[in-house]
Amino acid sequence: MVTAKEASAAKGASTKKLESQKKAEAKPNGELTIKDGELYATYTSKDNSINFSFRTITGETYEEFLKQVVQYKAPKFTELAFLPEGYGFIKSEITPPYPDFFSEAYRELLVQMKKEAKGKKEYQKKLNWKEAGQAGVMYTKDSDFIFLTVTRIQPLTIEKSPAAPAGGKLEKVSVSGLDAMYMTGSNALYSNELMWQVKEKKLEYRISTNKQSQLTKEELIQIAESWNAAN
Repeated sequence: MVTAKEASAAKGASTKKLESQKKAEAKPNGELTIKDGELYATYTSKDNSINFSFRTITGETYEEFLKQVVQYKAPKFTELAFLPEGYGFIKSEITPPYPDFFSEAYRELLVQMKKEAKGKKEYQKKLNWKEAGQAGVMYTKDSDFIFLTVTRIQPLTIEKSPAAPAGGKLEKVSVSGLDAMYMTGSNALYSNELMWQVKEKKLEYRISTNKQSQLTKEELIQIAESWNAAN
């Protein structure tokens, strides 16, 4: 089980997901045990906010992942045209679509759940969904990994600007002529990250690696451009 706060903490201000656990390792959230693909919202009156808890849907083969993308109506994911030598598929993840904290959908849900709470300090309910918010695939080589995700862009009530991660730095780069951000040097799970958006498709793409990864910025851009070409 992953909470939205934990997911955000793993990547600074982003909403990238922590590596999901196996279903057998699911831990109770109060009296609740969250199953694969389930999404719960918890309203807290103390700070008038909602936190989201969910479990990703994992795949053990790329073929299984492609079927899940269709089944759960996840963002379209195209196989890489270029992958560094030695890396192989290890798992995939489909993530439920919880609202961004700066979205109108979040504000509407906040008003709704506050009303439903009827004065309770904490109120929780399961949220049903029809289209997954994110699709991701992880490749590994020894102890290093590459995690690629495609996420639906949500309409926000205020504009958010990418910020340098704690202890790291942020650099503007280009991917196939598109503005992109390269973040590196933090102690987060995904320490190095290349991110760009294709606004006409309303999709955000990210390529993340671990802190000890030997892949350079230039190699991540090469992966990104081959991925863009495949899309």
